[in-house]
Amino acid sequence: MFKEKIKEPEVIMSICAIFLSLLAVGVALFEANIARSQQKSSVWPYLEVLGSNINGTSWRVSNKGIGPAKIKDVKVTVNGAPIRSWKQWLVSLDSDFAWPFTQSTLNGRVVSPGESIGFIKLNPKAIEKLKELIKGGVQIKYQICYCSVYQDCWVTQSIDSQPVNSCKKSETSFQH
Repeated sequence: MFKEKIKEPEVIMSICAIFLSLLAVGVALFEANIARSQQKSSVWPYLEVLGSNINGTSWRVSNKGIGPAKIKDVKVTVNGAPIRSWKQWLVSLDSDFAWPFTQSTLNGRVVSPGESIGFIKLNPKAIEKLKELIKGGVQIKYQICYCSVYQDCWVTQSIDSQPVNSCKKSETSFQH
């Protein structure tokens, strides 16, 4: 009796309709996934940290992406030791800290596409001292963790950003 029912045109049409419906749902899910990827890439931030020796020494964060970047965490180390403020950074480089400098906070800042934010600038005389220290083996490293509006996050140490699951502050996070 079951084999006889399957041969009826209504049953065959129903089975085809169910199959096509499932196929349509699969295509819709695939298209939704593509649309989500396109939305995320349409607001993709890309931070670069750049240094300059014009009129002193300065470092800037520039957003070369097409979406805003929210800076969630900054880490700075000198010879592997975590630094929590620019003043501590300068003192760690030279115990006779007498370098005038200009600073800006990065943590919590939103960097718009095309925007560049200077975060520290040393006076022109300080560049020679800094060059001496670097030639002497002082290693200065930084790491900036930032997220897009969709909470996709990356870490950059210069111009190479790597994706991460999230940005988490720690006891060694930079404060100023």
